[in-house]
Amino acid sequence: LAALAFPLLAAGVGWILARGGLTRPTTFNGNAEVAVFFGHETLWHPMAVALAFVGTLPLLWFQAFTEEIGWRGYLLPRAMQRLGRFRGLFVHGILWGIWYAPVLFFATYGTLTPSGSLLRSLAFIVTSMLVGTLLGWLRLASMSLVPVVIANATLTLMAGLPYFVHGIDAGLRAAILGAPGWIVLSTFVALLAASRWRSAIRIPEALSVT
Repeated sequence: LAALAFPLLAAGVGWILARGGLTRPTTFNGNAEVAVFFGHETLWHPMAVALAFVGTLPLLWFQAFTEEIGWRGYLLPRAMQRLGRFRGLFVHGILWGIWYAPVLFFATYGTLTPSGSLLRSLAFIVTSMLVGTLLGWLRLASMSLVPVVIANATLTLMAGLPYFVHGIDAGLRAAILGAPGWIVLSTFVALLAASRWRSAIRIPEALSVT
């Protein structure tokens, strides 16, 4: 539910900031999806797009599943064991962002200045730290990767993350991946840290090999 709500809240924050002149006017529609259901003589083109979307869903779930096995299943417990509860939780999110950073840099290199591409990559590391903190908490609180995989895939779809990673404008729905999203995500992290659910952030027991 949070993976559905956070992008909507971030989009609202981004719209308010833009309307108030606090940030640069953002693209509300984006150019990620072209109008495909109008201006065509046959139904084949929209049908092909719909089939491509349906075919992409299993790949997205598989990607989210394998990603969560590596980051929240393998790295998170070991980072917490080495660095402590909260430091390990934050550091694993930072490493997750660093893993994506080269893709973001080279996807926008040439369309942005080198410094602009670098800033975009660094900004995504901040986003990954906040999102990784929440996904890590969900994995620890549930003691399962299943809800984390669902949250990861849902957030990826809602925020248009594949477009964003490849430097394509996903519009206001990608606000969760920038400064408006930082406001929403950091607020929730702070509320979580002050709540009774803070106790869920505990170092998992070391796995024994038999």
